[in-house]
Amino acid sequence: MNRAIFYTKSNEISSEVWGQLISENDDLILDIRLDNNSDFVSISDMKNHDLDFKADLSEFTNELYHYYFIPIIFKFLHFQEIHKVQQIKFIGEHSDFYLAAGYFLEKKIEIHGLKLSKLKGYRYPIIRTFLYLKTQTITAATICLKGVQNIKAFPYKAIVKSNFALIHSKAAFKNIRKLNLELIYFYDSKNLGKLPNKNSIPLYKLISSIEYFKLFMKSLVLTHFILKRLLATSKFMLGDVGAMKAMDFFSTRVGHFIIMKKAYENIFNEHQKCKFYSGERESRYGVLAMNLSKNSKNYAIAIPHGMAYSYRYPLGLFGQKYYCTSAVEAKHLNESYNEKKFVFDSKISSTLYKRTFLGEENPKIVFFTEPRRPLVNLLIIENIKKSLTQTLFLKLHPLEKKDYYKDVKGIEFIENIDEAIQSNICISRKSTILVEALYNNSQSLALLVDEQDAYDFANTFPSLSDPRITKLYSFQDLFKYLGDVDYSVT
Repeated sequence: MNRAIFYTKSNEISSEVWGQLISENDDLILDIRLDNNSDFVSISDMKNHDLDFKADLSEFTNELYHYYFIPIIFKFLHFQEIHKVQQIKFIGEHSDFYLAAGYFLEKKIEIHGLKLSKLKGYRYPIIRTFLYLKTQTITAATICLKGVQNIKAFPYKAIVKSNFALIHSKAAFKNIRKLNLELIYFYDSKNLGKLPNKNSIPLYKLISSIEYFKLFMKSLVLTHFILKRLLATSKFMLGDVGAMKAMDFFSTRVGHFIIMKKAYENIFNEHQKCKFYSGERESRYGVLAMNLSKNSKNYAIAIPHGMAYSYRYPLGLFGQKYYCTSAVEAKHLNESYNEKKFVFDSKISSTLYKRTFLGEENPKIVFFTEPRRPLVNLLIIENIKKSLTQTLFLKLHPLEKKDYYKDVKGIEFIENIDEAIQSNICISRKSTILVEALYNNSQSLALLVDEQDAYDFANTFPSLSDPRITKLYSFQDLFKYLGDVDYSVT
């Protein structure tokens, strides 16, 4: 029987995960890197993977898949499934090892090399009980607080039955508003504050005080059943270690979800057989909306913010029609899900991505940062500055702050996204900016000097396969391109 050894190799930037296949005679058959390696896990491997779980899935399933299963467990599982390994040894320290080991223990695979005290089952009833009580307490407090803050005598009643939008982010609101449709915007004021639209209603305000009181009285039971399904799903998908991480992560989110579910129920009861729009893709709110809309015969339209991922989510993506960021993305998703609901409409994309024209100016070189692994941003900025003879402009991601870049000299910040993305040379690592730039008379450059960025670009986001996006894999490539580029505004 062949066995596997998973171990790490460290370099200056990161810790790599490797896998060895060992024969019964202790001969080394294979030694391969598992992470950021397209020769091992490609876009087709993720697209075709099927999570064979037929039980009653939690509304949080897609997020478990997104945050834990694909980025952490899948690479180990792919190796184990290909080589039918039934014995695994972990060597060294890596943040992914214990979660992966917990998953394999759940599948009755023999594990060696880790501290068994961290994997033994006797710890988990204690942790699970603590997290259960924590979630119950936070949920009850959340419902009580929102009930006090939103005193209302009667539940929501529609004056006119009309189409509507469900909004949980500023980006979703901006995109859907650009379509100039007659809609009621039901929005999450926890994330958005107050929307600048006369037809907008906070989701918290759709629930009467009596309904809040009933939710509070039933919170123990409601939370129990949500946690029961979450635990069953996460234990199958992630094992014991991952299940505890998932319970901890969602413990502060269950109360808000219960409130949102009640608000959604009131909306769908009052707006049956209407079209509705959302910026959600795989989230619990997208799953919830799809489940509720079946009974009320609503038609769901997805106007997602950002690009879709290449892998196939267990509960699918929101919408009966889903507007994609590119034709490549639409083709990929239709093939992955065996559906025809994913469409690319150039007019819709132009409406969403084309910015207000500010007039012709000399093109700037603008680097758009990403909030993930910001050290890569600094590496790119410093290396571009070394050889650039003109000013480098920075447009920060909304989740980033200038303070992080306060020690960087010789750059200028652009605050206005319309100015940053229009008629410029737009450099980014792997974001929707690369697609948006194409609609704003800009040159779109993907700078892929970081190996994880290069891997994600090729395997995670189908939209970035657009041939109009120039791919550069070194700073030498970048400066050669900038030396050849025509700086005149076209």
